[in-house]
Amino acid sequence: MGAWPRSQLIADDEYVLRQIGALSISSGAGRRNRHSFEAKVTPLAKPSWQAQQQAFMDFISFEPRWKKPVQSFFERWQDIDITIVLSAHDKRHFYYILHQARAHSTTVTSYFVVKAERDGVMVEALHGHYSWDGKTCPDDPEAGMRRIYGSLPQVALAMFSAVDQRRYDIAWRIHGFIPVIDQYPARGERVGKAVVRRSARDFVTANPRYATKVSALLERYGNIPTDPTGMVPRD
Repeated sequence: MGAWPRSQLIADDEYVLRQIGALSISSGAGRRNRHSFEAKVTPLAKPSWQAQQQAFMDFISFEPRWKKPVQSFFERWQDIDITIVLSAHDKRHFYYILHQARAHSTTVTSYFVVKAERDGVMVEALHGHYSWDGKTCPDDPEAGMRRIYGSLPQVALAMFSAVDQRRYDIAWRIHGFIPVIDQYPARGERVGKAVVRRSARDFVTANPRYATKVSALLERYGNIPTDPTGMVPRD
């Protein structure tokens, strides 16, 4: 996988298969808005293949450290009769993710999945997402919100707005969430060392007082739903 740090891969194929299966799209040629990207394409359909590659790379550009491994994945399947499945979701509001995770263990961070399938069977896949480092937690969520968003009302506006194009990705870093990639190898070989993956739910479980304060701050502006599939503006 090129220069990607091997310590950020895992060798637990069962875990990767479970995650990829949970996040995969079901069928169809494609669906896209500023929050979600879903498509299927074959490298033999050159114009469509090139267009979908570029569109997907543009979509996941919010996390630069994902781009090189994905580009290498695409290059491995050039000119091969296979189906490539592309799926990604850009969940921009970190504090809302914590609010969701208090109620739902299945809450995910921003992620991507790229899969190579032959006759409906996965032969290789990458799953990029964010993992908590297991230790970092700021002292004061309100101070963090003001630092990142400028004011508490702006925190609420960013949750509901369908037009806010600003990014607040520093929130991931100050809470110890790092971009990682899990790989399901093409021939079943083991890649790298098994490392712990910690979710948003793990963060709120380890830091319940902090997470409770986050929810209380958000709910100053109304009853905020916790459904992981909700609160996503549709373009």
